[in-house]
Amino acid sequence: MTSKERSPVVPDVPTIAESGFPGFDAIAWHGILAPASTPLAIIKQLNAEIVSALQHPETKTLLTNQAMQTVGNTPDEFAAFIKQDIAIWKAVAAEADVSVK
Repeated sequence: MTSKERSPVVPDVPTIAESGFPGFDAIAWHGILAPASTPLAIIKQLNAEIVSALQHPETKTLLTNQAMQTVGNTPDEFAAFIKQDIAIWKAVAAEADVSVK
């Protein structure tokens, strides 16, 4: 388990951090984005509909069966998460001396 917390799908599988690599936290994630020029009212409406869909029992079951955990946070929280994730992987790439040609 590469996330910092154990998965509810396989709770007996320890995380990499628990296996001797403290601080390890690497996840794959999915999200829905809109163009930067999208009006705030549309963003709020889309977010409300998406969060509602994520709460639907069939949706939750479908995603859980694929070992996915739903979040359904606010657009600002998701934007902050994306910025944090970019910063983390930028630092990893710099430390590993990775470059794009």
